[in-house]
Amino acid sequence: MREDGPCPNAVMKWDQRIFVAELNVKHFRQKLAGPLDEARRRTMTALLATEEETLARLKSAAAERDLAALLDLLAARARTAFDSDLFVRNPALREAFLQSLKGLPFGIGLVDADGNMIIANEAMQHLVPSRIPSRDADRMRRFQSADELRPLQWPGARALRGDAVNPGIAFVFTSEDGRSSEVRVAAIPVRDENARIVGALAAAYDLKLLADNETRQALAIALEEEAERQSRDGTTDGAR
Repeated sequence: MREDGPCPNAVMKWDQRIFVAELNVKHFRQKLAGPLDEARRRTMTALLATEEETLARLKSAAAERDLAALLDLLAARARTAFDSDLFVRNPALREAFLQSLKGLPFGIGLVDADGNMIIANEAMQHLVPSRIPSRDADRMRRFQSADELRPLQWPGARALRGDAVNPGIAFVFTSEDGRSSEVRVAAIPVRDENARIVGALAAAYDLKLLADNETRQALAIALEEEAERQSRDGTTDGAR
């Protein structure tokens, strides 16, 4: 995020389907607040539930599209730094990259080619403090794939083999205090100018929270600021 605060002009992309679903939800809630016979109330309740489900699905999809775009932009900046070994030689550059991740309300981090988490915000450090779970037997036990995937099929492992896993794959994460929560993990490869894989960029998020209006606004701000930064610095677009 910018040192002088978030960009006040960043807005979420307008989506007609979300707009219509929001209007429908509002309409059915207003109807249910008024006088209705029992049959009509049951109908309106069912219609409201359908529209709320549709709205949640549309918002989730929109949020994951924005997250995918942000990961691509950040991977482009990381690729440039990996190419010239700048992350090793220039601590200020590492700190600038970390600052771009700190304000995001979900886990996000940069992994080197050996699976080590080298730059991560606080949320990602909680989930993956050192190495990606597929390469850390102790950490692996805290993640359970909802689809019972083998560790080699997990997002980080796949990204380091060249596969983009985005949107994320669902896991159940168990923290040190025994609490379990569902988290989705996305990961994309970071390639150098010769298309060699030099690392990966990973994100871990609660899908419902990601689709929240406040989180989507934070994504919109991060996207705008990263695009402006790369335009100003001359970073090439996209992570090959």
